[in-house]
Amino acid sequence: MKTSSARWDVAGVILGLAAMAKLMWKHRHFIHDDAYISLRYARNFAEHGVLQWNLGERVEGYTNFLHVVMSGGLIRLGLDPLLAARCLNGAAAVALLLAVVLAARRIAPDAGPARMLAVLAVGATPAVAVWVLGGLEAVVVAAFLAWGTFGLIVTFQNGRLISAFLAGVAFSLAILTRLDAAVFIAGAGVSALMFAPRALPGRFVLACLTAALPAAVAFAHMAWRLEYYGLPFPLTFYAKTGVPLDLRLDFLAGVYAYVLGGIPILFIALVAALANLGERARLAMALALPVVLQLGYILWSGGDHMPAARVMVPLVGALALFLVIHNRLSVILAGAAAALSLIIALSQPPLKTDPAAFVGTIVGRYLDTWPAGQTISLATAGSTPFHAHRHIYIDQLGLNDPVIAMRKDVPILTGPQLWPGHSKGDGAYILSRQPDAIILGPAQGTTPDQPWFLSDAELARLPEFARCYERREETLPHRAEDAAGNPGSPSPTVFTWYQRVCPKT
Repeated sequence: MKTSSARWDVAGVILGLAAMAKLMWKHRHFIHDDAYISLRYARNFAEHGVLQWNLGERVEGYTNFLHVVMSGGLIRLGLDPLLAARCLNGAAAVALLLAVVLAARRIAPDAGPARMLAVLAVGATPAVAVWVLGGLEAVVVAAFLAWGTFGLIVTFQNGRLISAFLAGVAFSLAILTRLDAAVFIAGAGVSALMFAPRALPGRFVLACLTAALPAAVAFAHMAWRLEYYGLPFPLTFYAKTGVPLDLRLDFLAGVYAYVLGGIPILFIALVAALANLGERARLAMALALPVVLQLGYILWSGGDHMPAARVMVPLVGALALFLVIHNRLSVILAGAAAALSLIIALSQPPLKTDPAAFVGTIVGRYLDTWPAGQTISLATAGSTPFHAHRHIYIDQLGLNDPVIAMRKDVPILTGPQLWPGHSKGDGAYILSRQPDAIILGPAQGTTPDQPWFLSDAELARLPEFARCYERREETLPHRAEDAAGNPGSPSPTVFTWYQRVCPKT
């Protein structure tokens, strides 16, 4: 490695980390409510050795197996659960930058300035910093996919089995972290089959090492999942894809703004990919295939409602490599991506704590004062159950409940049902569980005449709910740290729930 060339790479990593650190400080109060779902599993894994949401109930309401297990390991070592998740994500962000540096060097060994700008563009990508803090697995998946892509690029250059095997190992870790990474990995396998520098039988072996190895890992994990949970996929898959396709595709209406605010690098990367249709087209097509397939899957599945393009974060590493493929335009393309990312990142207002996580934490602290062992039905399945962990919960949206998740007849009765992952519910089923308390709608609760979700609307129509549940209210003061995490929020919080007054049968 030439010293002058290495300096560009070191500068890129330093600038990328500096941009990321700046954005992390800006968004330092952000945490998403869904992260607390995973952390409840991780804490139960650390403290009780089981991957369960409610102890004694085998349901898979997380989609990030390896992230949960690793978080649980750090919790067992004494780390605070949220800090454990953020430490994992921070390490993954550094690994992501290093993978981009090494892969870009393989593609463009003589384009030091372009490599530096491409790495800076990754570090300045708003979604990377946001989801290091947000507590979910997106940045960890991005790091594993980036290292797998690096191995794939090395395979394209030398055709060696060891390179394809190492790519397959990284991809296997990605698929254990999030199952839908399989779509990207399948595309990488097809790319190896089509573009690796060997005769067809040799390319087939390379493709097997690249994609069949992760597939074998995925099937082994699926076999364990079937034995442990009784279903081949996480409940989130059924809760989201069981909704008609036309409703899922409502996500497309806002996808432009969704992507621009999270990973603006995508737009420049697409331009770069098209610019390479004539020059180094084989490499451009090889990288484009897994990216395009993953984008197609994201759009088909309906994306999600979370900020900063969370579901597209795993593509960031591969997208950055498009910026350095073009021999003559790489500095311009990488510079444009870095500039666009910085402009958007610095002009955005700081993200506050996710409202559901903010209010759910306040409510959870209050519920933690109740006698242990209460059965509580609610839709905010993250922060409230995490902070009041001694109770049993019914997830009214089905992400942690197989009956609701598997429901087929899903009428659309409320507007918030159109949010990805919020369409399902089952009022009659919830009443059959005879919960001690029911929280309708958001974390602070609502009333039956103002339903948020399907369960709310259905419960309001059932005579048993009106007969057996009475409205309760409690005014909950905020702590000083609450105001810091969500400045401007009304204080105190008025918590509304419905208490069971009929004897249980």
